[in-house]
Amino acid sequence: MATEENDEIEVDMSAENNITSINSDNVVESEQQSQSYSSKQHAEMLLKLRREKRTRKTKVTKLKHQLQKLCSIKDGNIDTAQIENCVSELWEILEETQLVMDEMSSLYLQMNDMKLHKEIMQESDT
Repeated sequence: MATEENDEIEVDMSAENNITSINSDNVVESEQQSQSYSSKQHAEMLLKLRREKRTRKTKVTKLKHQLQKLCSIKDGNIDTAQIENCVSELWEILEETQLVMDEMSSLYLQMNDMKLHKEIMQESDT
């Protein structure tokens, strides 16, 4: 009788250990999945921010060419309104770009990538 009770207790303990082991495995898997999901989100967000940065850089280049064209007018009929318009557009793009770079910087901090964070901060200062 005592051995039957011991056998039942051992079976119960074994089942409980298996459940505990399964639960801890599930926790580890869910943490890995959330980290994977988080890195996937970071990668997608980073890609989006890099595209936005590239778009703004293209706009700056176009405006730069417009300003160079306006400044190269030789006949003395410089249209100051157009120049002021280009400068104000450049200023707006600069502000938008700063916001994008700030988002990139905070994303790099979340990813604990200090090298890229430092690079984006240096680029932001220039």
